[in-house]
Amino acid sequence: MWNRLRTLAVSVFAVAWWGILYPELCFTEETFEQVVVTEEFQGMTQQEIYGHLLKASGDEIVIKSRFLEWYQENVAGKGKE
Repeated sequence: MWNRLRTLAVSVFAVAWWGILYPELCFTEETFEQVVVTEEFQGMTQQEIYGHLLKASGDEIVIKSRFLEWYQENVAGKGKE
């Protein structure tokens, strides 16, 4: 029983580590979505957009994660009740 559990844990860690080392192999085009909200990016090339994003301040970029949203709703929210 413990051998199976340990093997499962090592396998999950290996998959997660692979995603950290080589995220471009784990995330396909369908996995993420780039949404441009402002009009100023219309007509700009990809390189110009990325250059602008690199210079952006923290409040201009929003990163969403379904896992983090679930965590905040189900796990972190239970301590506040």
